[in-house]
Amino acid sequence: MSINTEKIKSIVGLTIIITIIITIPIYKEYKYETRKHRAMEYYDKVMLLVNLADALVADLECRDSKGNVRILKAGENRIYTVNNDITEYMQKKINYLYEYSIIEDNSTKRKIENFNNNMENIRISGEDGIGNQIPPKTISEGEGLDEFKYCTNIDELTAYMYKLNKYGEYNLFALSIIGLDGTGYNGKIIYIMDNGEEKVLREDGVLYLGDLFVDNSK
Repeated sequence: MSINTEKIKSIVGLTIIITIIITIPIYKEYKYETRKHRAMEYYDKVMLLVNLADALVADLECRDSKGNVRILKAGENRIYTVNNDITEYMQKKINYLYEYSIIEDNSTKRKIENFNNNMENIRISGEDGIGNQIPPKTISEGEGLDEFKYCTNIDELTAYMYKLNKYGEYNLFALSIIGLDGTGYNGKIIYIMDNGEEKVLREDGVLYLGDLFVDNSK
């Protein structure tokens, strides 16, 4: 009876050891895939923020898990910095991902106001590739965005850029190049002034994201 008990104990012990041997690599792979998935989701969001900061010519605040802060100045290669940080996280050199935010100042506030005005007052029209006349459309109408609502600060602007248009594309990427009826094709681009007059911005052209932060009423 005791021999059978010892055999059972040995079998159970061996089974546990085998299970541990099998489980450890699986767990490590799971942890790696989890880290990889988190890094990829983080990359998409941070790259959007970096692109927005570049368009605004604004500084970025970078904060680590201990609350230490560094400033990434406008004009620096911030994309390289973010890529390097993510690589170190993937290689387990660091166990956290940095938190980034755009620094709001008076210049940024003016550019947000310009953005609001441009989204409200710019119209694009022209002839498409098969000869159809496209009537004047707002940027939101042409790019398949929700009805535009004013952004009062950098947080609201960032949240707006994170939204998806009807094609499943981030608003920021949809606004990276703005042409005729949601395409990259040239169109006539006008700005409707406060007095109702039309100022021609492009007789036959496109706009880019940075153009939306310029005062096009002047």
